[in-house]
Amino acid sequence: MLTGDQVVPGVEPVTAPPEPPLPIDPELIRIITPGMSDDGSGLNAMQQLIPSDSPIHYGVPLPPGLTADSPELFGFFVYELRVGHALGWSTAQGRFGRPLRVTGVQHPAPVLLCTPARVPDAITVSAPYALPVFGGQNLTPVAPRSEMWMLLYAQVTQADGVDHRNVLLSRKPGPIQEKRFRGQSSVSAMGVPGYGYWDEDEVEALLSALGLPLDSPLSVLAVEVLPEIGRRGDPLGSNLGYVRILRTSPLAAVPSIC
Repeated sequence: MLTGDQVVPGVEPVTAPPEPPLPIDPELIRIITPGMSDDGSGLNAMQQLIPSDSPIHYGVPLPPGLTADSPELFGFFVYELRVGHALGWSTAQGRFGRPLRVTGVQHPAPVLLCTPARVPDAITVSAPYALPVFGGQNLTPVAPRSEMWMLLYAQVTQADGVDHRNVLLSRKPGPIQEKRFRGQSSVSAMGVPGYGYWDEDEVEALLSALGLPLDSPLSVLAVEVLPEIGRRGDPLGSNLGYVRILRTSPLAAVPSIC
């Protein structure tokens, strides 16, 4: 969904990699003697699931070498699950049970961060598009296929003074600045950025329309949505719920003008 059918110059088409066998000793011959110490045979061949408060629910750890910010997490994974013996003496061949193969697994996408800025006559915000990679290669097409939206909020005090609320003022698409983004074969730390813009007169008009003070504190967030068949014109408004949201940034305060 993030790469489409477009070919990135200098990048080989993606093909499914071969799935390796379980890396355990075949143990064609194994001598076992009484009182033999546990050697942990095959114990590191698989990752243990992450236990939860529930005795029947477990979390799937990230693959070795990946962190929560790795761009590889925009992709899908194939996992092999087995029930096995983590404690006690066991041979490598006897440690794990029959495999259950699960495809199309998605981990949470890397966190989306938006960066607001303010100048005397405008508010701008930028946020990086998803960076699809595979095998260490950047697969971003000529232009990102996902869609970035920027939302502008005002912070107001509740009428009873007990709490504060975020009031949506405006939402706009956040396209890339360049008309055509040339994908590179090497992986960069972030994807190509999208930008949103509100001029000062527009912000004042939005605040006035809701009867809010013109000096109300403001904040922004970015939302990245996936491409869908039959594009929806307002995925975060009238078409909310018809388009899948890939990720949402935390709310970021718009700085004051120095």
